[in-house]
Amino acid sequence: MSPGSTAPHPGTRFRSDIQGLRALAVLLVLLYHAGLPFAPGGYVGVDIFFVISGYLITSGLLARIREHGRLNLVDFYGRRVRRILPAALVALIGTVLLTLAILPRSRWDTIATEATGSVLFVVNWILGQGSTDYLRHDEAASPLQHYWSIAVEEQFYLLWPLVLILVLVIARWRHARQDRPDGGRSRHRAASSLAVIQRQWIVGAAVVLFVGSLVHSLHLTAVNPAMAYFATTTRIHELGVGVLLAVFATRLANLPRRWTLPLGWAGLAAMIGAGVSFSGATSFPGAAALVPTLGAAAVIVSGLNARERSGVGSLLSLRPVTVVGDLSYSLYLWHWPLIVMATFLFGGLPWYVGLMAAALAFLPAWASYRWVEKPFQRWTVVRPPGKAIQVGLAASLVVIVGTASLDIATSRTGPHGWQPPTYAEALDQAAAEQGVEDRAGEPGPQPVPPGQTAEGDQGAEGTGVGPALLGGELLQADPEAALGHTPLEALLPGADTVDLDLPEAYAQDCVQSDRETDPRACTYGLDDAEFRVALTGDSHAAQWQAAVNRLAAENGWQVRTYLKSSCPLTGGQVLLEGDVFSECEQWNAGVMEELRAGDYDLVLTSSFIYESPEDQSSVPEGYAAAWNELEESGIPVGVIIDPPIPGYNIPECIETRPDSYVQECGFAENEAEPSGADQQREALERAASAVPLDVVGGICPDGTCPAVIGTVVVWRDKNHLTSTYAESMAPWLGQVLHGQGLVPALQ
Repeated sequence: MSPGSTAPHPGTRFRSDIQGLRALAVLLVLLYHAGLPFAPGGYVGVDIFFVISGYLITSGLLARIREHGRLNLVDFYGRRVRRILPAALVALIGTVLLTLAILPRSRWDTIATEATGSVLFVVNWILGQGSTDYLRHDEAASPLQHYWSIAVEEQFYLLWPLVLILVLVIARWRHARQDRPDGGRSRHRAASSLAVIQRQWIVGAAVVLFVGSLVHSLHLTAVNPAMAYFATTTRIHELGVGVLLAVFATRLANLPRRWTLPLGWAGLAAMIGAGVSFSGATSFPGAAALVPTLGAAAVIVSGLNARERSGVGSLLSLRPVTVVGDLSYSLYLWHWPLIVMATFLFGGLPWYVGLMAAALAFLPAWASYRWVEKPFQRWTVVRPPGKAIQVGLAASLVVIVGTASLDIATSRTGPHGWQPPTYAEALDQAAAEQGVEDRAGEPGPQPVPPGQTAEGDQGAEGTGVGPALLGGELLQADPEAALGHTPLEALLPGADTVDLDLPEAYAQDCVQSDRETDPRACTYGLDDAEFRVALTGDSHAAQWQAAVNRLAAENGWQVRTYLKSSCPLTGGQVLLEGDVFSECEQWNAGVMEELRAGDYDLVLTSSFIYESPEDQSSVPEGYAAAWNELEESGIPVGVIIDPPIPGYNIPECIETRPDSYVQECGFAENEAEPSGADQQREALERAASAVPLDVVGGICPDGTCPAVIGTVVVWRDKNHLTSTYAESMAPWLGQVLHGQGLVPALQ
């Protein structure tokens, strides 16, 4: 077909079955996000959307190439602006307003950053980076998380037309090198030749796009599945399936009906089957993404050549189904923010709450479709593509200014933002609150043995002459005072900044990522210290760094850390996201070698709960094997028993219950979520001489685990201690270490 031909392309006409396919895609996503147990793989709905987009966009671009022999980028991008931007911006503004009205302040800065990234269509990379950041693993889901797929599509829309223009330029250059025609017949033959060359190059570009992205997806899904899920480069091949359909649509339309009818039903079965059988444990996208994408392709092929109302198309073209398809874009935009808000308000998401939130989303979706999507596409002011782009850019700029301003105003980090106070600064603040002396000139608070009180006479006016006490220290000295209510504004750290109260190892890049394999040590304390301690393990070992470093500073020790996210000190194997954590195994081999050669007087370790590729007894066996190996090398091992964990976000609970957090945010020790304690105790039974270090009494006194002790928030998230509280536990840990004979007399 020549560039000037006006014969219709099979992918340019409206198809009711594709509207039905959109409905299936969005319903799968809604059921999955609502938590329905029969749709654990409903996330594949996004992949179906990708195929549809790749097919329709490429069909339109190819039709314009056939008609005009070129592409008009202004026309293309103007159409995209009218279709995508209005509803996306309105939903984003609505989500930000819901965030400010409902969600705790501690989430605002992250959501503001993601809002800016959503307007710029780069939020998938922001989310991908966050998903590989161990410190953000326990964060609640962002109400803007679903914008990642829109960002992927928009990046594709930016890239693919440019690739096609490059292909057209190359094809014309190749054609120009051939003999020039003379006469009408030759000109017709030349036009046909140009069309053939263009088609060859377009097919080649589509194949390279598909194969290159698929290979990259297979690789990255295997080595970094969190990033692979959000990365554009691993998802392009899914849009590429639609691209290839559009490129070969004319030929595929000629397939006999006896093939296309069962093909369509098979495609529907593949998509629904993936939605029902896939789960969070499925390695995705990778090869698994081919199941729903090829299923969607099969349905699209079955409806070619005006067959969209036969076979599977007869089901997908039903009016109730196509109505959902009409609403699918706005429904996708609005359902997830409502589910996130419901999750926060109800303290979780039972499936019936999720289903109600998803059903409620039909209201703003219908309003968006009725009063935003359709009117903007008909608005005469933006009918010219250039004008649509101008208005779209102006509106986007206004929203970016707003979200960026919110980001700056709510920022809790950076040169002008909040930083976790040092323990000395926290003591000064406590001294001011308690009306006692500070410790500006002292190296640190002195231990107060359990059962005794801090010395210091109180004057008649209540002015103290003794030292200020915080957290675990105040619990030792005065349990009644430590367990009382502290006003929200006096908490240490502030309730909206607790999640930033981290061990200094994180700021110094001394906690290695889950993909690193070569151990990296960081040293604290005196270079010529006579007593050398190694602190090693995962983040539950790292959370004790402040306490260990404080003991080192007070007693002249040296501390070296070997810390790695999600990786305990073990001689066995553990799982990470359902797969054997081989990087942890390699890292441990290197750490053990350094520990044996390091002339250490003590190795301290702790760990969270883990799963094994074998039976669960393999985890404690691995711990015991590592500890015994160190003991055989003459290095004592102290195991800090993992404290009970709440399993819910303590800072958010405090922030939203400022007057009742004492009653509502603590928990009973015997009702805590599983921690690493049971596996540690089982391993201690197998170990020859590793020593348990149990300081749980300083965290859960009398079997109750308060959210705040001695003015200090105890947990920074669902399962990690704040660094401030851990440092206040130094006297407890020091006493247990000395009582077990693992350290010299304490200063």
